[in-house]
Amino acid sequence: MIRGDGELWCSGAINLGVEEALKGNPDYILVVNDDTVFDARFLKEMIATAEANPRSVVGSLLLSWDQPHRVFQVAPRWDTWHGGWRHYFDQTVWTMPKREFEVELIVGNCTLFPAAAFREEGLFATRWLPHYGDAEFTPRLRRRGWKLLIQPSARVFNQPNEIPPRMSQMSFRELYTVCWSNYNHAHNLRNRFLMYWLGAPTKVQACAAFGIHCARLLLQAVGIRFIRRREQPMYREYAGGPCR
Repeated sequence: MIRGDGELWCSGAINLGVEEALKGNPDYILVVNDDTVFDARFLKEMIATAEANPRSVVGSLLLSWDQPHRVFQVAPRWDTWHGGWRHYFDQTVWTMPKREFEVELIVGNCTLFPAAAFREEGLFATRWLPHYGDAEFTPRLRRRGWKLLIQPSARVFNQPNEIPPRMSQMSFRELYTVCWSNYNHAHNLRNRFLMYWLGAPTKVQACAAFGIHCARLLLQAVGIRFIRRREQPMYREYAGGPCR
């Protein structure tokens, strides 16, 4: 057990643990959230995937506690014109690929890193992203030649995320606090810009996506709703319902 000083946040706590773990010269370091419940074979599946794919970082399939068939926060893709990282909804264990697949970013609820990744590329960017370090670190690894993989057979279960209230439901004082002062809020613009600036494929795409994101938030704040078609799953391998 390693004790911090109460000011580390998520990224700093991970860095402290990684630095201590590296002293033992490990092959891999597993980073997990404190609300994670594991399937019995998850670690064997992740290690087997890493061993079969040199210079790869392996993420698990993240499932919800309350709906254990439902996938969340897996395989976000960069879409500049959508406004940055795009999460695909309506995913289940049956719509995922059956084998490991490559992604652009790994959400760090349960991630297996080769120790060499930290030795070569450093640690999470605590100065800029004290609690969203995975949004910068895994894209950084990908840009430097590491492969990011999700192993769907490695299943872990997480507490569902709280959905923040819509900006159109907030007062102007609440909007100011959320966007400028509260760095722990999902709508905070400083965090959003830094996630894009540090994690986007290019700086030009980061700036363009951030501008689009701000425009959409402004429209929401004044009560205008976008009419969008229903999000479609990223993968659809069958059309007849759950398969065995």
